[in-house]
Amino acid sequence: MQTETKAAFARRHGVNRSTVQKWQDKGLLVIAPDGMVNVEATEWNLDQRPAKYRGGTAHRPVRTAPRDVRTIPQEARTGPQDGPQTEEEPEGGLLIVLATLVGIVGKISAEAAVASGASMRVAYALDSITTVHLWNEAERMLGIPPGSVSGFETMVDKRVVEPDWDDLAAQAGEPVDLEAWDAFIAAHPMLQPAPAAVSLTQENPTC
Repeated sequence: MQTETKAAFARRHGVNRSTVQKWQDKGLLVIAPDGMVNVEATEWNLDQRPAKYRGGTAHRPVRTAPRDVRTIPQEARTGPQDGPQTEEEPEGGLLIVLATLVGIVGKISAEAAVASGASMRVAYALDSITTVHLWNEAERMLGIPPGSVSGFETMVDKRVVEPDWDDLAAQAGEPVDLEAWDAFIAAHPMLQPAPAAVSLTQENPTC
């Protein structure tokens, strides 16, 4: 079984750490007993994600910027529907603002945590927690089905701003220890995949 760290997995996919954390939140990441990413099983999960939803076709690979805002659900679009638009045109303006907010919320949270006297592992956890949860809420509001590949995912991914961990650690008077911080958030209850729904036959075995 091939395994690697989340950071290495993110680099190989050309995405940021928060995107990989979001994949774990969605239950797509398969974690080995030693806390490393099971590469083969995780790649399989990612490949099974539906590439289409509500008539829009997702763009792959994940790192590729969406060129057609029609990948976004119809109700999330704000301008006239006169043919293909690029994400930088006015029709996608609201989505860009939303993606930018998701991309910077983690950095703001981490900096606020350190400024308030929190430990670095708490700051590191808040960076992931606020990013992932706001990202999930944004997708819910946009009507993006869980687990699907969406243009919005790429919009957020390229706008995530990583905090300056060296600077924050210096402010907190702690050494930089990414491995320890990763281990802390890996076990954090707010960053665990939602439990699978219990089927009716499991709830009522006699039915």
